[in-house]
Amino acid sequence: MSLLDKKKIPIIAAVCASAAVVGLVVFSSLRPESMGDSGQGKTLIASQSDVSEKHIYKKYSDQFMADADIVSPYHEQADVLLAKSYQFDNQKIVSLLFGGDKTKITKNQFGGTAFDAQDTAGRCAYMGEIYLNYSTKQMHLLALPFENFSTNEEFVNFIPRYFEVYKKESLSFMTPDEAGNRVKDILKGFGITVSDDVEIHALDKETMQEYQDYIIKNDPDMAINYDYKAKLTDDDVFYFLCFNVEEKGIPVTRYNVVSSMKRFINGSNIKVCYNKDGIIDFQTDSVYTVKKVDHTAKNLLTAEEALDKAYKEFTTVYTPAEITVEQMRFEYAPKAYNSNYDEVKLVPVWSMIVYQKDNNPEADEKRAIKRATEGKVYDENYHSTYAMNRHVWIIDAETGDVLKKSI
Repeated sequence: MSLLDKKKIPIIAAVCASAAVVGLVVFSSLRPESMGDSGQGKTLIASQSDVSEKHIYKKYSDQFMADADIVSPYHEQADVLLAKSYQFDNQKIVSLLFGGDKTKITKNQFGGTAFDAQDTAGRCAYMGEIYLNYSTKQMHLLALPFENFSTNEEFVNFIPRYFEVYKKESLSFMTPDEAGNRVKDILKGFGITVSDDVEIHALDKETMQEYQDYIIKNDPDMAINYDYKAKLTDDDVFYFLCFNVEEKGIPVTRYNVVSSMKRFINGSNIKVCYNKDGIIDFQTDSVYTVKKVDHTAKNLLTAEEALDKAYKEFTTVYTPAEITVEQMRFEYAPKAYNSNYDEVKLVPVWSMIVYQKDNNPEADEKRAIKRATEGKVYDENYHSTYAMNRHVWIIDAETGDVLKKSI
């Protein structure tokens, strides 16, 4: 059965909020007017627990439990790092992304931190204080079937994740591992180390064509904003790779953080599109370079101890929902420590994907779907409710503080 032959549900509603607003997790927002004390009487059911290096099951109460995979290994101690925004070297951009031929660049600005270049082949790059964006004419024509999806570590209501639509694991021109290794070599050329844990999606011709045709037919207001090829070919397929930057053997979070200084700080993201000819899109955001070690943090919280902290925080507020921690990751997260916006501390943390089950999930889902679109069709193939009740909590593994964050 074709993807487009499946059930579609018409609805009338308002436009959904942006991810930066929807995803903000502030524990106090869960507090009801009727809450009395700080959750006294909720006790751990000690017999209902099972902990290993890669998974933890622990039931604290009828309203709070963990059944979580631990996807990056625990470190008993880790350096707290003083870091600043990474500045890409202009000449390396030319060498590694433009093929090293400066004679083809028609517009450029070298010097300082600014870089703005475009060549006669339709390749362009822009660099700001915390980002580098490089793209090509070919990628420009593939933006319609590529954009408007979420990576595995992004939670945007009703936006499907890549793997929910693009289900192929490999493309004919090379394997996913080969593509990942080739991009890693280019990142090494920039002096950036990434972990072996790479999120890779294969964007095949058939699925891209089907999604593109669907948008053109059912959402012309969106399609009109794109240039696109009417018929895609085998030359248009590519891998989409999301990398975790690594410092001292520990990944740096890709999640954005709202720090104790009320600052919104970006996690480190490197996203690359790679086809048979090489990189066709290269996007980085908030990659950091370490200046020095601030101190070594010892006796860091284990996964179980971090859960204990999360449960303690949960019991200071109240929600009628059931909370399940589904995944845990030991990693670095950026934290403000002075007034310089390009400087952060990288501190060891436990990040947790948390699922909040509502009392009446079916009714809540229907109301949320109606709020998410306006006079359009809710298509179960191209919309997703996965993110609706999922959040990310981040616990400082040294201090036990909760870093409130936005998804």
